[in-house]
Amino acid sequence: MANLIAVSIYLPIMLVLSNEKINYQKIAKPVVFLLALLVFMLGIALLLRNGSYIYDNFMAALHYVKANQAHGYTSIANSYPQQFYLYYFIYPAISVLLIIWIFYLLMKDKTKQVFSPQNKKILHAALFLFILSLANGQRGIVRHGFAEMGDLTVNATFFLACSLVLIYILRVNGKQQIQTSFYGFSFAVFLLLKFFPHQPEKGMFERAITETAFLTLHTDLHTKKPFTRTVVNESISEMTQEFKSFLDANLKPNQTFLDFSNSPILYSYSGRKVPGYFCQNLQNTVDDYLQFHLLKSVDTKTVPVVVFSNYPPTWFDKTDDVPNTMRYYWIAEFIYKNYTPYAIIGGKDIWIANDFRLKQDKEYSHDNRLLISKNYENKHLPRLTYLFHEKEGFEGLEFAETLTLKNDTIAAFNLQKTNFHHHCYVLISYKEMKNNEKKTVSLCDEKGNEYESFSFYGQENVSNYMLRISSARFWHSGLVTSLKIKSEYGKDMLHKITVIKDNRIEN
Repeated sequence: MANLIAVSIYLPIMLVLSNEKINYQKIAKPVVFLLALLVFMLGIALLLRNGSYIYDNFMAALHYVKANQAHGYTSIANSYPQQFYLYYFIYPAISVLLIIWIFYLLMKDKTKQVFSPQNKKILHAALFLFILSLANGQRGIVRHGFAEMGDLTVNATFFLACSLVLIYILRVNGKQQIQTSFYGFSFAVFLLLKFFPHQPEKGMFERAITETAFLTLHTDLHTKKPFTRTVVNESISEMTQEFKSFLDANLKPNQTFLDFSNSPILYSYSGRKVPGYFCQNLQNTVDDYLQFHLLKSVDTKTVPVVVFSNYPPTWFDKTDDVPNTMRYYWIAEFIYKNYTPYAIIGGKDIWIANDFRLKQDKEYSHDNRLLISKNYENKHLPRLTYLFHEKEGFEGLEFAETLTLKNDTIAAFNLQKTNFHHHCYVLISYKEMKNNEKKTVSLCDEKGNEYESFSFYGQENVSNYMLRISSARFWHSGLVTSLKIKSEYGKDMLHKITVIKDNRIEN
């Protein structure tokens, strides 16, 4: 993708710098041929699939591309300040200045012909690599950069381009001299400009120059089994065997399951079709539109089983410490309504559709976590959620009911109304709020027992906070009668609590 962006910028620059007359007729022929080929391929696709199917999948792909990543480390904001400024301010600024300088030199050469073909190639290569480094710069902002010791992937071409500029400035001539200088400068520039963080874990480059692989090379090369094109992970295969046997015993060949545990490899090992457009449904479902798009393809008759989570839960159930039930709340709420917890099979928490009847009901271990208290860390999300919906004019939302405040910490529900809110928020309004004051909202039964809870941080002079209360599993148990509000600074200054029904999807 970075290369496509760089080429789209570099080609017009190259045309400007070129002395050759452009033959537009030669350009038009392949362009027309390519367009005709695309139209032909689209026609074939329309014959195989209807237009709405192709359009829906195209829009899904577009939403995924536009959203970039749904996952990011908050630590990037404050844990890597020197690296961040170097890689996202200093080096890009150097790139822009050198791009302008190289463009000036090449424009000068266009009229005066002062460079040898060799130097022109070096300058053109440096120009392209600087543009490529700018196009690729966004890659490490959210994830694949400093936080995962992979900052080399962000600015690798910047170091190469700097090496080429040095070769030009020092007037290195001859193929062997240029090649030797290029490798030497690339290594030296990288060592000089790369920031080595003072932390226990080494980056890729540090591992490469400090840890030799030759000590274990004999064990790496000596294999006990013959090489094959596919290597089966035996540990995963053993774990999924029980799950596969369960599916084979109870599902028809055309039926499949919905993976909500972030384990898409299960589809491969069980030989079942992936519902939805993406092969990694959760990783690629990065906004509300894509959650709706996935749910369109999930019918309880063809998808009677859900892999709700790993058991016990793993990192994949809360990527970057955001639980799947919070991140994919529409999907979670769909599961809560249409499926029932069944058993623990192959290290997975398995749910089955409410109207699904098993052919072979064996004795499995069961999940009793519904009665275990858990807390969802929302941090600043409720404040931002309110600001987002306020900006959108609360489109698709309905202010359903105002809760009765029993005292400063308890808010009671009108159960007859609340039972119908499968998708809803609670809007908590405060008379007063201290900066970074931590609040906790607990779901309680009629005896006052606390089950799942949400915690978040307040901000001074901000009164309204929206919690997606229906993303909690216990909310759908029918036992919730009240909310209990706690504050780390003692007495709460509650003003009003409102249940907001989310009507953007049918119940």
